[in-house]
Amino acid sequence: GDSGVSRVRVLVLGPLAVEAGGQPVHIAGTHRRRLLALLASRPGRVAPVASIVDALWGEDPPPSAAKTVQSHVVRLRRSLAAVAGEVVETVPGGYRLALEPGAVDAERFEQMAAEGRELTRAGDQRAAADRFGAALELVRGPAYVEFREAEFAARDGVRLDDLRLAILEALAEAQLIGGSAAAAISGLEGLVHEAPGRERAWGLLMRSLYATGRQHDALGCLPAGTPGPRRVRPGAGPRPSPSRAPLSQPQLRRSRRSSARSGFRAPTRDRSPSHILATVRMPRPP
Repeated sequence: GDSGVSRVRVLVLGPLAVEAGGQPVHIAGTHRRRLLALLASRPGRVAPVASIVDALWGEDPPPSAAKTVQSHVVRLRRSLAAVAGEVVETVPGGYRLALEPGAVDAERFEQMAAEGRELTRAGDQRAAADRFGAALELVRGPAYVEFREAEFAARDGVRLDDLRLAILEALAEAQLIGGSAAAAISGLEGLVHEAPGRERAWGLLMRSLYATGRQHDALGCLPAGTPGPRRVRPGAGPRPSPSRAPLSQPQLRRSRRSSARSGFRAPTRDRSPSHILATVRMPRPP
């Protein structure tokens, strides 16, 4: 029983999947899959029957919804019985997924992100980058992608998708500060193409290009209307607005001189075009 439960992993960072001992476990039935996804969204915590009814049927539940939930729970338990014990527990007021901590990939994802941030604060950029990279390897697609019309999946899915983008930025910053600006560039180029409105990603890309000697490409990150040469990569998406733009050409020259110091910090009250880069520390120039 317990040893079986310890082998089970529920994967929600992409299409819903279940593994036991590294082997896939087939979970059939739309309602059973949605029930499992809801329980996985709150590992170790109770999902009230009312929440399950809402997740399964929305505003149009069947007359015998509570009884039907019971039958779906029985079928889900049956699907998991061959590989684990009592994975879905009946508790007062509802049901709970009884798995070990970290058995749901989203839970591990958030934990790794927190660990990466701690390593960043401690100044261990290489270990931080490794941790952020390991977190990103868990992602197989948009979180709860099959169930986004359900409120729980839309809410948690968007939050986890946003966390993925933030981890991509954090990974790039750790690489940049750690002296691996070239490694940061490819991830950042993909990120600004996917989410062109993320100003921090544009700032990090500009810094990384500049740190690798690609000043002209760095200037291509500037928004339209900024003085100086521009080179816009095809398909990279719209630039940040001029009022929230990265560094100008003279500022880039000053930044190069100041980068030999321990870090780059603009005053928090600064609302000039460079403010979006204020928290991006520069590596020492080559």
